[in-house]
Amino acid sequence: MSNFTPEINVLEKEKFVPSTITIKGIFSSKIDINILSNFLFVEQKFDKKNNRIKLISGSRQSIEYFGPEGAIVSVGYKNVRRGMRTGAMNNMVSIDMQFGGKNIHIKLSSTSITSVGTSNIDAGKKVVNKIIEHITNLQKFLDFSNGLSVEEKEKNINWLLEELKDYEEGTRFKDLMEELIIKEEMNYNYIMFLLKYYDDYDSLEDFSNQINITKKILFLSDDKVNCSKYDIFNSVYHIQPIKNPNFRMPLHKLAPFLAGLGVSTSFHNAISEGVNVCFDTEEEKEGINHEDKYYKHRFTIHITSKIRQSSPTCKDEAYKYYMGMMNLLKLFFKNKDIDFKKYVSEDIKTHDNIKILLKTKDKKIIK
Repeated sequence: MSNFTPEINVLEKEKFVPSTITIKGIFSSKIDINILSNFLFVEQKFDKKNNRIKLISGSRQSIEYFGPEGAIVSVGYKNVRRGMRTGAMNNMVSIDMQFGGKNIHIKLSSTSITSVGTSNIDAGKKVVNKIIEHITNLQKFLDFSNGLSVEEKEKNINWLLEELKDYEEGTRFKDLMEELIIKEEMNYNYIMFLLKYYDDYDSLEDFSNQINITKKILFLSDDKVNCSKYDIFNSVYHIQPIKNPNFRMPLHKLAPFLAGLGVSTSFHNAISEGVNVCFDTEEEKEGINHEDKYYKHRFTIHITSKIRQSSPTCKDEAYKYYMGMMNLLKLFFKNKDIDFKKYVSEDIKTHDNIKILLKTKDKKIIK
């Protein structure tokens, strides 16, 4: 056979499942995110030497799943750094929560919440509901604290700080719960509430500065919060359309072919991951959050033939454009002017051969 036509694997709709999805919800009540970032309960993680586990600043390291399920392991906002993540934004609270066997990243403003990392919208809604549960529980603790007199708060805080001075450096919250004996004249519930923040700080001074006795109001426009309106901002699909693992997509041929059909296409083999293709979305986005934003179905086709699809719409529309991309590839592979057989290699480990050609001036092979 003089020519070769790669076989395309087309997914049925029920098997067309995103790897991650980003959804946004609008809160029914405005939230004070300064109070939220400072007082939302964080499950600190420690290594075997009792050192707090932190991500390396500036790295692309991700947070693993440590558990327990539903625990918040990181909160950051402006100068606030609590938990594992070392970076933060100035306009939104960054939250990391352990959910569904993985870490989910959440961005939260005073009026909205965005969940990044679930595989479907139902899981995303569960993440939002869990965050609302954390927020509601915090409000209950704040209501309890606000109901105490200034004198009672001051007495309990001073007693607790004196007791903590006697503990060796490195003693953690769980140890204190087991060993600390609460005197009868102290408010046990209030002290347990304060101790939830003990692991957040490296020194007793920092801890004492945090647990001030002023009233804190979390909900600014209502006495509770919920979220009912959701919107998909992005869904990512990883697609393997070619069954032959040794096939190498001729990107330099594919890009001009698609552009010739009038498809929005870009490709620069020196700087691009692959051939980038865009289609306009049909789904209309309502609300001021979507103004002046250009939403596209974006496809990145790699030399390995793997495709990354990013669609800011419902699954029905995303699948429609997936099928359109598959039909374009089928059309490309019918091109009689291209011998696709020469793009199939029995041995795809060509790295060693390339190294021989790329030598430095002192004749040392580049590793």
